[in-house]
Amino acid sequence: MSEEQEKQDMKRRIELSTAVGRYLGSVERFEKASNDFSQRCKELREKLQPGERFVAKIDWAYYIVEMDNDGNFDVTKANII
Repeated sequence: MSEEQEKQDMKRRIELSTAVGRYLGSVERFEKASNDFSQRCKELREKLQPGERFVAKIDWAYYIVEMDNDGNFDVTKANII
C-alpha cells in the first residue's frame, strides 16, 4: 500500500469511528428521551379518567386533552383566537 493510500485509509477509519461515536451518542440520547416519554405517558394515563376531556393552557397555548374508554389519550393544540 502506498503512503497516499495509507493516509486515505487512516482518514476513512477516523471518519468511520467519528460517525460510529456520533451514532452511539444519538442512540443514548434517543433511549433516554424514549424512556422519559414513556414515563410521562404513564403518568398522564394514571391521572386521566376514561372518557375525560378538557382544555389545558400550557405556555400561552391551549391544548385539548382527551382520553377514551380504553385508556388511550390524545393531546391536540387548539386553534383559539
